[in-house]
Amino acid sequence: MAEACAKKERLTAANCVGNAAMTSEFRINEPQLLATTSPEARAVWKTSDNCVNWILGTGPEILNGVNGKLQSGDNSRLCKASFLSKFQAVMETAVKRSIVPRHASTLDTRSLSKMSYSELKKASTAYQARKSAMVASLDQSGLGKWMNKPQEIDMFYSK
Repeated sequence: MAEACAKKERLTAANCVGNAAMTSEFRINEPQLLATTSPEARAVWKTSDNCVNWILGTGPEILNGVNGKLQSGDNSRLCKASFLSKFQAVMETAVKRSIVPRHASTLDTRSLSKMSYSELKKASTAYQARKSAMVASLDQSGLGKWMNKPQEIDMFYSK
């Protein structure tokens, strides 16, 4: 129990210390972190087949818990592909109105619709700086190394 509490405190500290340098650029969410003391392994067979997300004013979205898609087979409003499409639409509107956010000033806004999700993330210097700071603070706090997912996961384009 004491070790779990110590890890929780280190993770909270790593998150807050790593975020301190970025407070002027980003809003910091500080979720409550709870340490588990249960010795039981998670029983996957006890989980529901469905997941629900909801956004105030838009109602719930019921997803298949295995593939993350809606029961109709469509993508969730919370999937990366939906975020990419919405980001590109917002940026297209901003460019038409000659309003380019300061974090997007390094992007070639004319080719946003042709960029993959991965390319856009790599082009975001603010995001990359924040991620590097977080990864370093996790390592320095003794909480382990950041595990990268396979590159192929983010190599998609909006429709």
